[in-house]
Amino acid sequence: MASPLLLALALCRALGDAGADYAAPLLCLAIGELVALVAFRTAEARYLFPRMMLPVYVADVFYTSFHSFGFTALAHSALFTFQAFAAVSLWSHFELRAPGLACA
Repeated sequence: MASPLLLALALCRALGDAGADYAAPLLCLAIGELVALVAFRTAEARYLFPRMMLPVYVADVFYTSFHSFGFTALAHSALFTFQAFAAVSLWSHFELRAPGLACA
């Protein structure tokens, strides 16, 4: 957990103005790993969550690197929104149907 945060801080300091744009996916990665560690109990959800987020992280860094004419906040907000959607979808699909969480 500490290594993505320290890497994000180092990037912010080293890259100057563009550092925050490159640190945002790392902070999102740290938050996603924390959510996956705390909220997901089933092996399927823990396996699928990082693999479904990887293309979105790559797209965010690609857009920030090669199309940085502004609108990077839009790319970061799309990353954050999709990560929240993926976490809620996986949680509702796998975790609510887990045997230990029967409501009846």
